[in-house]
Amino acid sequence: MDKFLVYAGGILLAILMIVAISLFSAFTIATLWGWFIVSLGVPAIGYAQAYGIALFFGVLMGTRGMRVDGKDEGYLLVVGIMLNVVALALGGIAVQFM
Repeated sequence: MDKFLVYAGGILLAILMIVAISLFSAFTIATLWGWFIVSLGVPAIGYAQAYGIALFFGVLMGTRGMRVDGKDEGYLLVVGIMLNVVALALGGIAVQFM
């Protein structure tokens, strides 16, 4: 029974990590879209549309760069969050020059 709870907890944690990174990715894409694409006359998008764009490009890119041999799920969570933070930071800097 204890092994079952450990496995169930691990699966639940993995699902929560996926949801958290997905929501943060949608926020990042929607924000960058608002900063750079809306100024070109294209309508703003919501989080659901931004998530759809992320899914679309995820399918196009496949699993390229997703192999992390010997790393745990915490590493992937940090990488997923830092990717979005860096994109927002660089986008915020770039938008100041517009």
